[in-house]
Amino acid sequence: MIYFDTSYLVRLYYADPGADAVRELAATDHVVCAAHGQAEMIAAFHRKLREGAIRAPAYAALLAQVRAHIEVGAFQWFAQNQEIMRIIYSNDRHLLAAAKHFSVAGRDVIGQLP
Repeated sequence: MIYFDTSYLVRLYYADPGADAVRELAATDHVVCAAHGQAEMIAAFHRKLREGAIRAPAYAALLAQVRAHIEVGAFQWFAQNQEIMRIIYSNDRHLLAAAKHFSVAGRDVIGQLP
């Protein structure tokens, strides 16, 4: 399992910088994320719509693609509770170190870009 935060999930569907590296990494293992990542990902796509980076048909297509992937089990979503939040502290600096507590491999492929 590989833990992806929301910024990585968005790059699976939208060509932000580092998207190719994130997609290559996603192809190597099963992707997991905190349950609230679903809402954050949809919010990120809506922000792109609101800011004019994408049009309404592209937004609808993104949502349909995400829904289809969720329905077939493309992602595993970690439930949120106090124990999870204690272990995986939401500070980005700690996420990669915390991943080992859930038997997931954390990697920063965007930070390695030239």
